[in-house]
Amino acid sequence: MNLWRWSEFSLRRLNFVCSNLSQRSLHTLNPVLQIQPLEARLKPTSQSLLQFTPLVCSTCSTRFLQTASAENSSMWSKIKNKILGPELTLPKRSLALAGYKMYICITDQLNVEEFITEINLPDTFNSWVILLDLHIWICMVRLSSMGEEGKILRQNLVQAMWQDIQKRGKQLGKEVPGGTQRRALQHYNDMLRAYLFNLDEGLLGDDKVLAGSVWRTVFEKQQVDPEVLALMVHYIRKQIHHVEKQESNLIMSQGLITFLPLHGETEDKDLRTKLITKLFNQRVML
Repeated sequence: MNLWRWSEFSLRRLNFVCSNLSQRSLHTLNPVLQIQPLEARLKPTSQSLLQFTPLVCSTCSTRFLQTASAENSSMWSKIKNKILGPELTLPKRSLALAGYKMYICITDQLNVEEFITEINLPDTFNSWVILLDLHIWICMVRLSSMGEEGKILRQNLVQAMWQDIQKRGKQLGKEVPGGTQRRALQHYNDMLRAYLFNLDEGLLGDDKVLAGSVWRTVFEKQQVDPEVLALMVHYIRKQIHHVEKQESNLIMSQGLITFLPLHGETEDKDLRTKLITKLFNQRVML
């Protein structure tokens, strides 16, 4: 037998073995499974292929195209933002200035003496920081819905706060060693982080959850009159609602944000006018 006939014989033998093996695996390993003839498999069913076409298009092609388009758009946006920076409605420097002006708004409206009297906080520098953190957090809740512009405002608002805290701390403790001052700043930094986490959690919950957050942050887990705690919960709720209604354009361009009084639901229009005048004439050095 020459080489050609031997190869042909081997090929036929191999096809026969493979055919038996495939049939054995289908019939012996899974007796329930039956192989249909080719004609039966190609025979059209009672349901037309046209009935399935829209489903296939909607679940496969369209979804793939939409996903691919979204991924390409998202990837391009990331590359563009990395190289050119995000698209902003105002220059970044203007937003940074607005963040510092917003801090001025907060400190001008913060009546520390009233809070100390009404909710029985100790008259200390620590109480001032606590009340300041509370109102900065209220502003940060509003800024969180303003996209990239709100992020820049938020960063500069917090930066202005730390600069002011550091300056006031040095004035209060001129004879305090530098190491002690740095530890105090680190303490306030840790306190702010815990403060934001607790109040965010409280805001998402009901009044009981928010009351627990206020007790841990504002009152530092000290004994407090339930009526005072309820007053602060109501104060936070009404301030969040109030700042959400304020114009984004004025917030972004001038950092203007106003608060309601501790008692009452009406904004002081005269105070608002004074703030607008001050902010338009205020020069901030960055």
